[in-house]
Amino acid sequence: MFGNQQQPITDYFFPRTICKFLYLYSMNNDRIISDHRIMLGKPVIKGTRITVESIIRKMSEGATLDDILKMYDHLTKEDVLAVLAYAADAISGEEMVAAA
Repeated sequence: MFGNQQQPITDYFFPRTICKFLYLYSMNNDRIISDHRIMLGKPVIKGTRITVESIIRKMSEGATLDDILKMYDHLTKEDVLAVLAYAADAISGEEMVAAA
């Protein structure tokens, strides 16, 4: 950018449509935030540096809700459920295209 104009930091990492989605989603889920100063803008559980990705990855490896709550004793059940809701909403708009 030239002069005093500043481009929002999210424009460097995400297309505008994704930025709009993240903004709209953050209005509906106050437990998951995305801030470019925390974990490079990855969605995290508010007040932590625990990413949505890390919780989903642990669960995909077989961790249960109780396991997650034991690993991160400062998290609540609602935090973990918010992670799952965020992930579900993030992929709900994806379209599958069959390869030719």
